Amino acid sequence: MARQRVSLASGTSKGVVLDLIRAQGPISRVALADATGLTQATMSTVVRQLLSEGLVVETGRGESTGGKPPVMLDVNPNSRFAVGVQLGRESITYVVINLSGAIVGRTRTPGIGTTEPNEMVTRLAAEIGRTLTGLGIETGSVLGVGVVAPGPLDLSRGVILH
Repeated sequence: MARQRVSLASGTSKGVVLDLIRAQGPISRVALADATGLTQATMSTVVRQLLSEGLVVETGRGESTGGKPPVMLDVNPNSRFAVGVQLGRESITYVVINLSGAIVGRTRTPGIGTTEPNEMVTRLAAEIGRTLTGLGIETGSVLGVGVVAPGPLDLSRGVILH
């Protein structure tokens, strides 16, 4: 089966390579090039970018297959983070995960009750900030925040019913 080639122009090469490193790491540049169909030169450029952004680290040398042992690459798990928020009337749960998907922090606070949406957004932002500060995580290293609200919602009033 022909392997689909990835182009730097598409803007996805870094993402594809980072995902492969995350899933299969530690892994060498040669193995990455084989898995993606990217040229060695393109792979060197992509890996250099990932290294300079701190997303990937060199973890040592792999086994030699007759020549110089390859340099192995793996994700830098604490280079980036994401925050998950589960809203509830009785409690709100905040979870922080690292780039490897490991939970690095979790906290629970009183629920939203009948708090107005504008007030709640301000409160959520403050509590996320406190959580990150308590974990020693800079807000600039957070890639995103996901918010879920289970149960029936009254969208017109912006409230969780149960």
